[in-house]
Amino acid sequence: MTVRVPVGAVPRRAGHFGAWRALTAVPAMVGSVLLLIVLFGWMGEWEGAVLLGWIGSGAAVFSRVGESVAVRVAAGSRRPTKAQVALLAPAWSAALARAGLAASEVDFYVQRSREPNAFAAGGPANRWSFT
Repeated sequence: MTVRVPVGAVPRRAGHFGAWRALTAVPAMVGSVLLLIVLFGWMGEWEGAVLLGWIGSGAAVFSRVGESVAVRVAAGSRRPTKAQVALLAPAWSAALARAGLAASEVDFYVQRSREPNAFAAGGPANRWSFT
């Protein structure tokens, strides 16, 4: 027997999961910065500028524009055509309703593939990109 539970019926567990996750990531982040300092060490006086540029490019990906560029370049995705939007609208509306999101909170991309597929790429805060 299958029991269906509505999406909002089960409250999320509150706690310090985010803090613990951040705390356990600190050694990896420190190690990464130290590795970059070693790798960029040969640049001399430009080392600091290059390191800040590297960190800035990572932060830029968390903006809506930066995320769009990253998805297009890295995954080869593009905005859907009007015909594709019309074809996918029912499934798209159902997915948004199920996730409790408004269409303005989500970016929609398509990717050329030989097989049918769908996946989500996380975005900043509570915004998601379904590709």
